[in-house]
Formats: sequence, structure tokens, C-alpha cells
Amino acid sequence: MKIKALEGFNRAEVQLVIDTLRLSMKGKPEKVKKLTEISLNKVIDHGANADLDGMEMKQITRSLMNKALMLHTLYGIESKKTEKKLMYNLAHTISMRLIAFQREYGPSIEKIEKAQTAVTVHAS
Repeated sequence: MKIKALEGFNRAEVQLVIDTLRLSMKGKPEKVKKLTEISLNKVIDHGANADLDGMEMKQITRSLMNKALMLHTLYGIESKKTEKKLMYNLAHTISMRLIAFQREYGPSIEKIEKAQTAVTVHAS
């Protein structure tokens, strides 16, 4: 299942997501680069209407948080406040959408309990 996690983001915010994903690919192992590239291409092609799954939302959130932390480390607390705040807010928005996505499409406790009971009965 996938959702439009960037829905409601303006062009500048979508571009910020693209830039942070590109930055996050530097110095990473090839497997991580390929996974990030899939997310990046979706956001480039579809913008705010990109259908993203849970892993892609986590990648974007992590990229935004890391870039904000990098700005904080490089420029200090007082400098680039608006950019850092925007990145943290976008990451928070995507995180909240991820939580709602997982609640709606993730396994319920009843399904997990039934699966465990079936395995237990089958094993005996």
C-alpha cells in the first residue's frame, strides 16, 4: 500500500525533499543509493502526488532530519533557523502521515494473535 505523503507540499518544499534525498545518497553503500534513487525518482516525476510506501517515507524523514542537523552543526543554533525549522516541520508532517499509514495498513493485533495461534496448533 502507498499514500501521497507529500500531499499539500508546495513546489519549494518538494524541491527541498528532492535536494535532501540527493544529499543523503552521497557516501552511502550502493544498495542504499538504489533504494533512495527509487524514492527520489518518484518525487521528481510526480512531485507532491508521489505515491510512497512506509520505507520511502522513513527515508525522506531521515534525510530531512539529517540535513537540518547538518545545518545546525555547520552554522550553529542562531543561523539558518527558518531553513532548519522548515525541514523539521516537513519531517514531522511525513512522520505523522507514516504513523497514520501504519495504523491503517499495518497488521492488527487480532491478525497477529490468530497467526500465532495457528502456528502453535500446527506445531503440536
